[in-house]
Amino acid sequence: MDCLFCNIINNKIEKKLLYSDDYVEIIMDAYPNTDGHCLIITKKHYNDILDIDDDVLKHISVLTKKISLSISENINVDGITIYNNYGFHQQIKHYHQHIMPVYSEQVGIKFLQKANSNEINNNYLLIKKSINDFVKKEKIEKNINN
Repeated sequence: MDCLFCNIINNKIEKKLLYSDDYVEIIMDAYPNTDGHCLIITKKHYNDILDIDDDVLKHISVLTKKISLSISENINVDGITIYNNYGFHQQIKHYHQHIMPVYSEQVGIKFLQKANSNEINNNYLLIKKSINDFVKKEKIEKNINN
């Protein structure tokens, strides 16, 4: 299987890693729709939301809430859009969830735009520090059974 996200998880493709645990990695989206757009990608290959293990999906939901709170508290955003695609709109057939900061000056969401390196790097270090600080403060569980 030649899966883009499996290759990213297995370090065959460069990534800007924000967070990692036993089940997921959070990375900056290489083609962000907004500044700070990141992805939660499962380490194990699941095709889509119908295929993913329920416990892993619950883990992702809790993690999404905590990471969104961290971003909201530490970066000047006006909201966050959270989504995943299924079926026709799912370009990469590996379960992943988008966490996308939104800003009041933004007019709509520009899907499928190609990013430049400045957009990818604008908030990367700030988001990474924010997540690391939040993980330490909140003691985010790094595995499902704890």
